[in-house]
Amino acid sequence: MKKTVCFLLFLGLAIGDMQSEEVWEGNAAVIRRGEFDTSGLYAASNSFPKNTKIKVENFETGEQVEVTIIKRIDGPGNVFLLLSEQAAAAINLSSSEVIRVK
Repeated sequence: MKKTVCFLLFLGLAIGDMQSEEVWEGNAAVIRRGEFDTSGLYAASNSFPKNTKIKVENFETGEQVEVTIIKRIDGPGNVFLLLSEQAAAAINLSSSEVIRVK
């Protein structure tokens, strides 16, 4: 009986640990037209490796989109993510804005 209880407790802790997600926060803007070779739900970032899929959420509206990181951000700056036009539209980000995302 004790072994079963201990096993179930361990299993519950292990599953709970696997479901936790890391949350990053920063500024996002729309990348210049032509910087990505194709249209789609893409982003550039220096915080994630290429081909990483991340969920981006607009702090103000709660709108979310899943994007794939396809390149690094060139040059210095205070921008966490540069989003494709399609990804930006999905979270209601215009090309003239910089917003907080997580």
